Amino acid sequence: MIIKDLYDLYERYVADPEMQSEVPLEGMSVEKVFWEIVLSEDGELKNVRSLSWGDGKNGNEYRVMHVPRPLNERRSSDVTPYFLCDTAEYLFGLGGAKKKHSKSRELHENVLKGCNDFAADAVRRFFSQNLPMGEWDAKRLEDTLSFRKASNKSNLLVFYIENSVGEGVFVHECPSVIDAWNCYRAENPESNTIGQCSVTGEKVALAHVFLPLTGFPGAQPARASLISFNCESFCSYGEKIKEHTIGVSERVAFGAGSTLRKLLSDPEHNVRFGDKTDKRTTNTIFVFWSDRPAPDEDALFRAFIQPPSEDDATIKRVQDALDNIKNGNSFGESFDANVRYYVLGISPNAARLSVRFFETATFGKLAVYHGQYLQDIDMIGVRTTSLLQLIRQCAVQGKYKNIPSTLVNPCMQAMLTGSRFPRSLLSTLLSRMRTDHGSYELNGKPYEVTGQRVSLIKACLVRARRFSGVSLTRENEVDMSLNRENNSIGYLLGRLFAVMEKAQEDAVKPDTDDELNATIRDKYIGSASVTPARVMPTLMHGCQNHLSILRKKRPGLNYILERELDEIVGGKLSDEPYPRTLSMEEQGEFFIGYYQERREGFRSSHKQDDGASDETTSNDSSEN
Repeated sequence: MIIKDLYDLYERYVADPEMQSEVPLEGMSVEKVFWEIVLSEDGELKNVRSLSWGDGKNGNEYRVMHVPRPLNERRSSDVTPYFLCDTAEYLFGLGGAKKKHSKSRELHENVLKGCNDFAADAVRRFFSQNLPMGEWDAKRLEDTLSFRKASNKSNLLVFYIENSVGEGVFVHECPSVIDAWNCYRAENPESNTIGQCSVTGEKVALAHVFLPLTGFPGAQPARASLISFNCESFCSYGEKIKEHTIGVSERVAFGAGSTLRKLLSDPEHNVRFGDKTDKRTTNTIFVFWSDRPAPDEDALFRAFIQPPSEDDATIKRVQDALDNIKNGNSFGESFDANVRYYVLGISPNAARLSVRFFETATFGKLAVYHGQYLQDIDMIGVRTTSLLQLIRQCAVQGKYKNIPSTLVNPCMQAMLTGSRFPRSLLSTLLSRMRTDHGSYELNGKPYEVTGQRVSLIKACLVRARRFSGVSLTRENEVDMSLNRENNSIGYLLGRLFAVMEKAQEDAVKPDTDDELNATIRDKYIGSASVTPARVMPTLMHGCQNHLSILRKKRPGLNYILERELDEIVGGKLSDEPYPRTLSMEEQGEFFIGYYQERREGFRSSHKQDDGASDETTSNDSSEN
């Protein structure tokens, strides 16, 4: 249960003295505060100062602080003041907001009336001395320009008590003030609905709303919630009260929401898939946590989803562990295989957050599945990379906004659980290969992605056969490198197409170093991979003409190509080598065979021609 697991993590944070600052205590909230209202011990207004810090691009114009949590976080058309942390309209009555200022003064007097503390006395005097103002008296402030910025309707301000020598304290951090706020909350509960909490089993006041989240890319700026509903049709089991539908206590809802907020703001415990600069991109955030403090395991698990950056201090240990996992070995004694991990995938959906998947397993089990994934995508000439990077190649021009939204989450789930990849992944990869032939322009230069796509195609085929119970032999196995014993029709036709393309390139290649304007790959690879009977005979006729030219120009290369043709056509293809259509699986094998033949089929020593050896290595650029 997602809520229970998040709440358990909250309880762990609260019980750990070193982690208590990571999440707010009950009754508090984490907010971005822009300004501090500086008061004297007598409650006289001294200044309004900015809480910004840092210079230049690395500076922030706010501070993240633990402040009293509002009883109602979602302001509607009603006037709803917040305690000790609010906007200038409520705290000063700016812009003629007399009603808001009056309600704020009433709230603070009610909360602090029984609090015997100098900070509480100062705030009470402030509200009693300052009536709502339409325009601020510039003489009472040192920096009127700063205060005009502070009057922004969304900027939050807090109270700061400062004595004559410049020493001070934030009012909301005073223990007696916090106790007064907790007593007020107990006397004025958010919900009067009593029921059984589905997490703790206790009969307590049920939560009215789940803690909303801010700053989630793609969601409404006014906050989105993991659990919400706005009409009775969403109520279940005949319940007519919304609190019954939530089914958890106020503390559980607050704890789970606070923990999720913390995880979403911690780059060490989440990975975002999407373009941060493009609001049109469908963003999915993968949040993960463990059942105990495990910094080493966290670094390695994060590498499962997203490779570590070059400046990561743990990159060497993590990379060594990944290599061991890929080879089926233990990932090292410094990592605990018994740590349990929880992985939550969530996406924005207007004012709500949609749960895409939730998986939990021990770290050892996840490492086994990841090692299986690394073996499944292993392809000659392709550097091992993250699944999210590979999925990008399913999109037009490799852009995040063009990635099919239905692919990301099921593919991630397949990697984490060892299950088969969705069939739509293979279909999308084949469609992209037929459309752009494995290459597109990136920053004005051609970018080759055939290898990356082929590695995913291989993973799709391998897992589909693994779960369908197909017995694998060398004659039908899809390997990471060229398998000359593979007799699958799609694989052989792909190899054959690669030989034809190589013969054309070297037979008609101009004397300069310029590339050909177009090859048979650019014109025919799409139709050859789907309906080979329509184009293969014509291409084979052209290939014979190209080979006859090579016999005169480059006999060494001609010998190698004819040897490849004899192996593919003469020894393995049937009397009717070109079927009318190929299935999706056979199309996938076609591109694997094509890519592997290009990478390895022509690498062989041969006789020199006119005192100079032919260079017969693949023309494919190295895959990144």
